[in-house]
Amino acid sequence: MYIVCQELIEQSRVVDAIVKYGSYLKEQSSIFLKIPEDDIPYEYQRNYTLLLKPADFLLNTTDLHKLVTFTKETEHFSRNLKINHPEHPHQTIGKQTFLDLLASSRNFTLLQDVWSSWQQNVSSNFNSYGETLSLVAEAASKNELYNAKSYWEALVEYEEGYQQMDNLWNDIKPLYKKLYDFVLTRINNYYNTNFTDIPVFLTGSNFGEDWSNLADLIIPHQQMYKDAEFAFKAQTMLDMYKLADTCGKYMGFKPLHKNVFTKNNFNNEICMPTLLTYSTSHYSEILTCNNVTWRSYLNAHEVVLEAGLKGIDYQALPRRELRHSVLEEAIVSLGSIIAIQNLPNYGFTPECDYVDLENATEHGLAARLLLALRTLPKLAYYLAADVWRLEAFESPSEDIVYSWWENRKKYQGVQGVLNEEADFLNDPYITSNKPYLAKFLGTVLQFELLNYYQLAPFTHNDNLAERLKDEEYFRSAVQDIPVKNSEEVLSYHYAISEIGSITLTEFFQPLIDYLDTAPLLPYPTIPRIRKAKAPPETTTKKETLTTTVTLITQDVEDPPIQNDQNVLSTFQPDTKNITSDATPTVSASGHSAGMYVLITIGACFFIFVAVLVFKKLVKMRRPRTNNRRFEA
Repeated sequence: MYIVCQELIEQSRVVDAIVKYGSYLKEQSSIFLKIPEDDIPYEYQRNYTLLLKPADFLLNTTDLHKLVTFTKETEHFSRNLKINHPEHPHQTIGKQTFLDLLASSRNFTLLQDVWSSWQQNVSSNFNSYGETLSLVAEAASKNELYNAKSYWEALVEYEEGYQQMDNLWNDIKPLYKKLYDFVLTRINNYYNTNFTDIPVFLTGSNFGEDWSNLADLIIPHQQMYKDAEFAFKAQTMLDMYKLADTCGKYMGFKPLHKNVFTKNNFNNEICMPTLLTYSTSHYSEILTCNNVTWRSYLNAHEVVLEAGLKGIDYQALPRRELRHSVLEEAIVSLGSIIAIQNLPNYGFTPECDYVDLENATEHGLAARLLLALRTLPKLAYYLAADVWRLEAFESPSEDIVYSWWENRKKYQGVQGVLNEEADFLNDPYITSNKPYLAKFLGTVLQFELLNYYQLAPFTHNDNLAERLKDEEYFRSAVQDIPVKNSEEVLSYHYAISEIGSITLTEFFQPLIDYLDTAPLLPYPTIPRIRKAKAPPETTTKKETLTTTVTLITQDVEDPPIQNDQNVLSTFQPDTKNITSDATPTVSASGHSAGMYVLITIGACFFIFVAVLVFKKLVKMRRPRTNNRRFEA
């Protein structure tokens, strides 16, 4: 109780500080309003616009206080909520346990009961949401924009952004539907159900926006994924962030502050990483838990890139935070691709995974499917969340929760337990009236950047982050982020006038035939016993990186054999970036294993015959003696 009270006091202080900051920005806006725009030099016009129209901070003090209070109260309620465990009445479930169950449990009844109970409790704050959402229209008016749609497009600094979102989705929808049907079929098969919409509590995530946690049910060729999961057991989140920080430095970003690598930053109750940036002190901190999973591994790489982008210009950061950058979202999204691409470079999977002639195609397709499970559901959720809220202004519904689930069914294809749950109150973007437009466009844009730099992940072992390091256009584009909006940067540096869907659909095109021909159940995997390279440890004097080696073993009873993969391979240390005094190996299987068995049998037969011949020769050459009793 004492801790909760302290959190409420701190929450009240945060609310007061934000409202006070809003008052300061309103004063600045009134000053800039007196300066004619024509008198502002071109290079300062964006800063002028940001300070003239500082988004929600132009709300009057009472309305701003309502918005911030609602956001912080729902966040505090969700973080401290405890529900009774359906199967163990004397146990309670907190937020992280709730998320962990969604991610890892395969108990249908438990998942349904826990999710339903959680949402019923969260929905207790629903009555205040309608008033909070209405503040979007008020903020639009204060910023001299005629409706919520134009206001959010202004915040993203992308003209006709929602028209572009709609066009992109029409192109991407067939690909999403292909993946969706593939996942739905396997969920129904596993749970012996006949759903036409995927229950959101079976997607492995809170909103069905990320299906990565379903990989063990979905991916046909799971060897690479299982290898990585096994390797993670010997790692800590501190290790993951050191690896991600190395990639960030390759790309030209400033390294993470040494404070990030203290153990206190990795003992948070909530695992979803929180990035804290101190613009006056010029550094960022990351708060998370120490649970290394597939999603937390990907999150680490994205958060490090986000921290690197914030460190471009700390002085301009307060102004930049008034808008949502499409380009920044695209660069952050690249973190997941880089993380998957670098699995062999980190020693988490065999170094031959993307280059071995027999297995490269399977591993490349598995990597694409893992990325699709993380990427495509996000696009559907981002679209549903924004369309639903914009519809609330254009054609208000008497039942906003009903319209919420109608939009989610339309775009995501998911359902709740009763479809009466106000689970959107768990989403800080929704409770704080932030648009998802920048995230949607940025997620698509990342594939345009890959195409521009002719990067082909999952087809070779190149470190994508290191390749971007030498790209002059990338570095200059990043440097322009604080002073230009995304459209200007994309047009000037990349000649991109409009974000297209072709690069995304072409990137995932190989999955079409793969999903059509994949078996209902995943192929068996081969347990591997090998040594894997551990993440680098930072030093304090020269900021250099060193590498240690950790022995990793696995005990598996009755291991299955995956006959369609040749996993005979060896690791070679990354001599450019990571040194190692061990050469991990993996066991043989399939045709290679059969070949070595035949060789072994032949060798044994040859040795047996050689022994017989040798004994015969020895007997024939034995010397005779005069003592007949000792002759053979």
